[in-house]
Amino acid sequence: RDSFEAFDEKERRVPLATSSWMMIDFKERRPVRLPKFIADYENHARGRAIDDPFDRLPELQEVHAEKSFQVRLSDLDMNQHVNSTIYLDWALEAVPDEIRKKYRLQAMEANYRAESVYGQRVQSQVQINNKDAQQVVWHRLLRVDDQKEICRLISSWQAK
Repeated sequence: RDSFEAFDEKERRVPLATSSWMMIDFKERRPVRLPKFIADYENHARGRAIDDPFDRLPELQEVHAEKSFQVRLSDLDMNQHVNSTIYLDWALEAVPDEIRKKYRLQAMEANYRAESVYGQRVQSQVQINNKDAQQVVWHRLLRVDDQKEICRLISSWQAK
């Protein structure tokens, strides 16, 4: 796990991020146990930037909006997989304009579940959940060819 913080010119903390990492055996395409020296490392002095239990993200029950993408060369990382930040872009692209016009993105959480590679088609789907002055959007990214869920996300939007 690692934490990331940034500060503005008045020393106010602005974006925050906390991440958890895993290792993948590229030949077997499966997660592998972390070596002890990595698993034992944790930066206790700094703590976590976000105090959250990171519960399992909800599964979509309905699709309220969707958009398709094809993986481009510029979407790939050095391992020839779609870069994790691209998934965030695709998820946000499917959010309807009426939400973006009235609300400001406050938080986003992602759970990466499978890889996607060059040339594949990806479907970005959203379910919108109204909660008073806030919108909570559940996201699902699917590989079109096999309908495999590659990423599950949730975004929170506050009224402007």
